[in-house]
Order: sequence, then structure tokens, then C-alpha cells
Amino acid sequence: MPGKGSARDSSREGTQNTARHLLILLLILLAAGLVIFVWRDWRRRRNQQPEQAVAQVLPAAPDITDEAIKADELPVNRWLLMAQEFIGKGALRLAMRALYLASLSRLAESGMLTIEFYKSNREYERELQRRAHDRRDLLSAFADVVAVFERVWYGMHDISRSEFDQYAATQERIMAFAEQ
Repeated sequence: MPGKGSARDSSREGTQNTARHLLILLLILLAAGLVIFVWRDWRRRRNQQPEQAVAQVLPAAPDITDEAIKADELPVNRWLLMAQEFIGKGALRLAMRALYLASLSRLAESGMLTIEFYKSNREYERELQRRAHDRRDLLSAFADVVAVFERVWYGMHDISRSEFDQYAATQERIMAFAEQ
């Protein structure tokens, strides 16, 4: 009888070994599939991350020719980037408006102005006079900027590159005054 029992045990062991080998092979294939899935997902996310980050950081640029836009719709750096883009294209009039909106936004950030849709440029100038009455250099620079801006933007006068450079330098002074 020991001979018959050993044949049965050996066939059972053979079946168990085969099942064990198939289970191990199945687990290896499952692990390999999981590794491939995770690797592909990681590559997809890594490639999409910069695009999503840029979309989250940079809001859509409004139409700068629209009179309804407000200076606080974009952060100062975005207005300045927009101005640089327009300068590169030779659109100095649009660049001038972007710079003007950047300065209003900076003055608002520093608490010297409150941006409102209904306010005119002269109302911003008067508000600045009330809030920064002791800063004569800032008031003078802002008055110069408003005068040039209104002449070019609303008067439809062309602006030369030298006039624009002077305007941009005055805008930089306003930005510096607002940071103090």
C-alpha cells in the first residue's frame, strides 16, 4: 500500500506545485501590469503639470481695448507682461494702457487707491491727492501720466517711441513710489 499512496501524494503534490507556479506567475504579471500603469500615469501627470500650473497662475488676459476692464482684474506683473508683449509688437498705444492699468493696480495694492468701475482718471488723481498728499513727487508723476494717457488713449493721438519711453519711465517712478 505504501506504493499506491505515494503515487497519489506525488500527483497531488504535482498539482499543488503547478497551481503554486501559476499563482506566482499570475502575481508577477499583475505586479508588472500595476508597475506599467503607475509609470504611465506618472509620466502623464508630469507632462500635464506645467500646463495646469500656468493655467492656474496666469488668468486669461482681458481685452485691453475694452473700456469696462478694471485695473484689479489682473495682478501688476501680468499688466507689465502684457505691456512688454505690446511693445514687442510695436503697439505702443496698447502698451501704454497696460502700463497705466499696472500703475493703478500697484497703487491699489499699496492702499493709495480703491479701484472702482465708475471712477474716472481724474477721480483717481483726486483720491491719490487725498491719501498721499505728502508725497508730491508721486502726485506730480501721476498727474503727468494721466495727462499723457488721456491725450493718447482718448484723443487718439499717436505716441512716438521717445514719448513712450518717457511715459514708461514715469510709470516706473510711480511703481517705485507705491512700494515705499
